Amino acid sequence: FRRELTIGPSDIIVESSDEKLMNRVIKVMSENISNPDFGVEELGREVGLNRTHLYRKLKQLTNHTAIEFVRNMRLQRAAQLFTQNKLYVAEVAYMSGFKELSYFRKIFREFYGMSPQEYVNNCSEQLRNAESPTTQS
Repeated sequence: FRRELTIGPSDIIVESSDEKLMNRVIKVMSENISNPDFGVEELGREVGLNRTHLYRKLKQLTNHTAIEFVRNMRLQRAAQLFTQNKLYVAEVAYMSGFKELSYFRKIFREFYGMSPQEYVNNCSEQLRNAESPTTQS
């Protein structure tokens, strides 16, 4: 009786330094997204870059400034919360790291082209349409 053991290298996944940086930035942002005091300075500190270098890299990789990147991630999280939960606009704003509800409403409209409430209504309508059975004549 002979047992054969095959040993080989594991799959190699090569990430560029830019991919590693973006993965780290997204991870850190996700962990701190509800903290309204977490901004570009804190993000840079967490990923190990000074503010200037972080601004340059994010602009190069995303075509957005660091402030826009942080704001857009917060807005995208808000949209996720609206689609996944039945929460009030104010709750979602604060859970996404916004201090001012009026500012949240303003930039949400700029980003998505509709108010947060319109977005919620649109999502609810799409969900109802997806759940209702279609009848054919």
